[in-house]
Amino acid sequence: MSREDTRAKSRRLAAAVFWGTSVTLVTELLSVRPLVTAESVAGFWIIICVATGSYLVASRLLVPASGLGDRLRKRDADPLDSVTRILVILAAVVVALVAIVALVAPPSAADAFQTYLARVTLWISNRSVHFYPTPDYYQLVYAPWPSYAMLHTILLYGDDRFVNFIQTLSFAGSAIAVSVIAKLLGAGSRGRSRGRERRHQRSGPRRRAAPCGRGCAPRSAAWLLLCRSRCRHANCLGAGFGEGPNH
Repeated sequence: MSREDTRAKSRRLAAAVFWGTSVTLVTELLSVRPLVTAESVAGFWIIICVATGSYLVASRLLVPASGLGDRLRKRDADPLDSVTRILVILAAVVVALVAIVALVAPPSAADAFQTYLARVTLWISNRSVHFYPTPDYYQLVYAPWPSYAMLHTILLYGDDRFVNFIQTLSFAGSAIAVSVIAKLLGAGSRGRSRGRERRHQRSGPRRRAAPCGRGCAPRSAAWLLLCRSRCRHANCLGAGFGEGPNH
């Protein structure tokens, strides 16, 4: 893997880890007083977008334009054969079909109604993610990060139209992260494509698009592998927060 290719992939993984970290921190901070409302969440995301946009503009001004263009235009040096191209196309078709189902079909999984959407509704009502009286113990002990992300989509959009995309994006992101891990471990283009295919088989929705996201672990693992030569406490903490409190 070339240095430019490594930097590009590390940026994508850093963006995913940063987004997961932001969801966790914003939700927990707003729950201290209870202030988990649409206005507060939107305000925090505006601040995050402005801050990250300013950082990107400043960093681009510091990088020579020619070097930046070379990195953006650089392609993977490992060419794809016909079989690998077919695997990649099939994987893209699967992701596209899952995304269409996630957009068109409402949440229909049993655990979505019993646990995930139920506790998101109560969090919105209570304006915090603190524990609350409930006869369903699983609403308090199930991994909260997928519901944190669902909470943000419902507050920002106004209904549950996009809650299925939490799992869809985790589904696609996990396949990409598995491909990165395979390349870091020495696999060729076909090996990385098979890794994506296996992740699609294991992570796809089972007859319905359940609104839960469990694809953060491969992205965090890939991020830590990319950072192994410059491992810092901040990288490890970012990977942990980005994965969210899933266990």
